[in-house]
Amino acid sequence: MSFFEDVFSEAAEGDDVEPLSQAEAFAAIALALSAADGSVDDVEIENIVTYLRRMHLFREFDTPHFVGLFDKIVRLLVKGGPELLIDAARESIPDDLKPTAFALSVDVALADGVIQPVEQKLMSTLRTTLEIPDELALKITEVMMIKNRG
Repeated sequence: MSFFEDVFSEAAEGDDVEPLSQAEAFAAIALALSAADGSVDDVEIENIVTYLRRMHLFREFDTPHFVGLFDKIVRLLVKGGPELLIDAARESIPDDLKPTAFALSVDVALADGVIQPVEQKLMSTLRTTLEIPDELALKITEVMMIKNRG
């Protein structure tokens, strides 16, 4: 093994992402879609937290729990962008909740009333990663578009 192979293999090992909990995975997916346009503001974070608080998975979370959760996933976002968040979340979401996670992402993306091309691309990546069938993805998207019209 050459000198550079040693250096690059050590760097790659340091890039391992620790597994996300189920709650962290849902938040990561929401944050990924919010960050698709290159920025996330405080209002977007507040909207995500409000959305997550309605889920049974987050009923025991108080403000310090959310702060810790977002601290971890924001570090991942800075490290590797929205795609890393989606990839890190993939294994932690059980099959029966994958459509729910996809619905969350579409709802977050539609919060401002417009789906940007970069958001469409990331939603497509998420749909593929979570193995959401085309027909179901279309239904979810249509319902979320109706929900977010007003």
